[in-house]
Amino acid sequence: MKVKTKLLKAHNVAIAKLLAILGFTSCLCAGCAKYGVPEAEYIVNGQVVSKETLEPIENIRVSTYDGYMFTDNEGNYQVSYLGGDKGATVCVEFRDTADQYRDLDALIEFRDGEKIKTFNVGMTPNDNDN
Repeated sequence: MKVKTKLLKAHNVAIAKLLAILGFTSCLCAGCAKYGVPEAEYIVNGQVVSKETLEPIENIRVSTYDGYMFTDNEGNYQVSYLGGDKGATVCVEFRDTADQYRDLDALIEFRDGEKIKTFNVGMTPNDNDN
């Protein structure tokens, strides 16, 4: 009887460890499909320019919940976000890593059927006279 109980306990521990390992490793994939939940890819693109000169700004970090990219030499960017298929609100952050322009955050709203939006940005230069 004791041997049978020890064997069952060892079996339960082994199964619990296996489930814990499989459960945690399945969460590591951020882009995995969410079964039973329809999703869509939303794309925000545009150009980042200086508000003062209207010149394009290169190397502005543009990020969403799903990742980031840097503007090219003409200030162009394109970021995407995976969300529900009935519309979404995407927070897009604009950061100048050279600290010459003020940070900017924007909420972009996608309604039913919209998947791509153009959002052009004018960034304000920092006041470095402080």
